[in-house]
Amino acid sequence: MKLLKWMRRYNADPAHKFKVKFYGMDMQIRDLPGNTTPSLAALDEALTYLNHVNTALANQAIVASIKVNITQFFS
Repeated sequence: MKLLKWMRRYNADPAHKFKVKFYGMDMQIRDLPGNTTPSLAALDEALTYLNHVNTALANQAIVASIKVNITQFFS
């Protein structure tokens, strides 16, 4: 989370015309059907942080993750 703190400080400085944006993260996959599901530890960490900053978006991400897992499991 050090990077996010740095990004906030950088973006808060009016001297920086161009702001840094965060678009997403890649979570490595292991030992799950089809190897297309993020590792549970990485997913838990990402959702915990997202819930801290935006609960509504975290809830949407949880629902989306469940849909992806169900679809892949039953494919």
